[in-house]
Amino acid sequence: LAREHAVDLAILDIRMPVMDGLALAQRVKADYPRIKVLFMSGFAALPDDNDVDALEAGNFLQKPFKSDALVRKVHTLLAG
Repeated sequence: LAREHAVDLAILDIRMPVMDGLALAQRVKADYPRIKVLFMSGFAALPDDNDVDALEAGNFLQKPFKSDALVRKVHTLLAG
């Protein structure tokens, strides 16, 4: 998708089948370093310490969340 369209933000779940969101973010950012990434998860625990590097300040939403929280987070990431 990033190859075919101008993508400014990727919203990824940390736990996904086949490839988790952290690994996908690393692959995307390797080719498109300007893409912002917003992670989300419904799991109580955050990723392992080895994965914390991928989580930049303010780019995580804990599920469940309200739509206005998502809108604020997206606005903050794209404006910052």
